[in-house]
Amino acid sequence: MHTHITCLYGHAYTSTAMLAQIATADIAKEMGFDKVPVYSYPVEADSESELRTRLDGIFSGVGFGDFIVLQYPTWNNVEFDQAIIRKLRAYPRLKIAIYIHDVLPLMFEPNAYLMPTMIEIYNMADVLIVPTEAMYQRLRQEGLQVDRYVVQEMWDHPIDLDLDRPEFIRQFHFAGDVNKFNFAKNWQSNLPLRVYSRDPETALPDQVITCGFMRDTELIVNLAKGGFGLVWADDDHINEYFKLCITHKLGTYLAAGIPVVVPRHLSNHDIIEANHLGLVADSLEEAQDYVANISAEDYDDLVDHVDRYRPLITQGFYTKRVLTEAIFKCLDNRS
Repeated sequence: MHTHITCLYGHAYTSTAMLAQIATADIAKEMGFDKVPVYSYPVEADSESELRTRLDGIFSGVGFGDFIVLQYPTWNNVEFDQAIIRKLRAYPRLKIAIYIHDVLPLMFEPNAYLMPTMIEIYNMADVLIVPTEAMYQRLRQEGLQVDRYVVQEMWDHPIDLDLDRPEFIRQFHFAGDVNKFNFAKNWQSNLPLRVYSRDPETALPDQVITCGFMRDTELIVNLAKGGFGLVWADDDHINEYFKLCITHKLGTYLAAGIPVVVPRHLSNHDIIEANHLGLVADSLEEAQDYVANISAEDYDDLVDHVDRYRPLITQGFYTKRVLTEAIFKCLDNRS
């Protein structure tokens, strides 16, 4: 049995969606998986015949009786995702796992109408890899029928860097687009908020320091200098999605070795509490007060706990676990 995993290419180098799929596929490759590149392109330009020919080429290395992981969405369009699963479902004895990174009808309100199509796609899989238990239960409410599933819990962030120990600095880091988050544009604290994103469209408070977009290694090195990684949003829809998804920036902060501050409604906040990796806060004001008053000794204790936990993320163990469990779910009737 050969194992395969799809991987998105063709997005801008700033695309978190593409970086997450590449990182996942790279970890899978260490386990013996073959990468199946899926490029972003204008699917609507293809005729039905051209699309069939394109898919024949993409999946030419996949054989009967193999195991394939489809990282969804492909970020082309839903019709393309649908065409992939329909094609592969016709392969005799092929086992298919769908690795759900995001659910577009839940992620973006205007895409809510796509939910029946996405459920149809998911129901054609043998096993699902879902970000959280809450996401699986939400999809069940929408008509999901697949009983075999694996829960991811956290994004890995593989790195191979020799980082210095973070210094005790009373500051926040935010790896997100400052133009999309009002809390950053209206920052009300004397503590610095260092933002890693494209240039702001409006003037920002003096304590918001724009650092520009940084590629992965540069970002990790800057985060590792010290402070707290912040996961936050003030948009109701994003906060609802936080309950279902797992955010990539959380793994990035922990890979850099710094403690984090997250909202209590974040899906995997229990990992932060159980492993003493930072603060789970009920409000931004609570978070700011916590950072303003934490002692150097308490900060160092958090850094020690992060250092103990971070190999799970930097060495790809979450991804390795879900891929291994997905294979067992497909092949072992006890699973």
